[in-house]
Amino acid sequence: MHHLPPAVAGPLHLHDFAAEVSKIARASAYISVLLPSAGAAIGVLLDRARELHRWLPHESPTFTHGDFKSDHVWVTPDGPALIDFDSSHLADPALDVGKFLAHLQLWHATHDQSGLEQAQERFLLGYAPGAPEGRLLRARLYEAVELVKITAHHVPLFDHHWASRTERLIRRAHAVMNDLVRTLGLPAMSPSLHGFLGGTQQRHLATIPAAGDVVSLLGKEDSAHA
Repeated sequence: MHHLPPAVAGPLHLHDFAAEVSKIARASAYISVLLPSAGAAIGVLLDRARELHRWLPHESPTFTHGDFKSDHVWVTPDGPALIDFDSSHLADPALDVGKFLAHLQLWHATHDQSGLEQAQERFLLGYAPGAPEGRLLRARLYEAVELVKITAHHVPLFDHHWASRTERLIRRAHAVMNDLVRTLGLPAMSPSLHGFLGGTQQRHLATIPAAGDVVSLLGKEDSAHA
């Protein structure tokens, strides 16, 4: 899909990461009112996402599905079929990868299923051969911010477990982000969140590039900025 010439789909809107993060911040603003600790954690995560996105290696936008998740992958006698292309645009291909990873998190959290690590690794094993390492790093960044978006849009307020489910997904987002910053050799996010994150945060284990590879990638990006 990411090798499809954009001209095949006609004129497409260009997706912008900064604009997406700003939309997520607005959509999740109500959480700060109803659950201040989770709202503060969201603010820290989105600020860090903006910062990291500036310095991660980038690549040219490609055709992307825009709403790539398991709901839109159907199994047919002829193999998997992808549906619902009304959100397609030109974007970082890491957007589709990160969104799929985030929705795997949602389904496993919602249904208390085990095997998230294996499901994500299987998905990446099928997708990743030949994919640039920088794309997989950015996919983790998208996974973290998409988890915030999912929380804002898919955890209904009338749910009696709204608060606990919201906190659970935001902790998952922080786990993903902290794994990414550890891979990049950067300090973890604000220690002031320790009370919110507590001991419930688990390491996100699906495969990401080695730290040495990332240092090389970031060195190239710094040179380009210079």
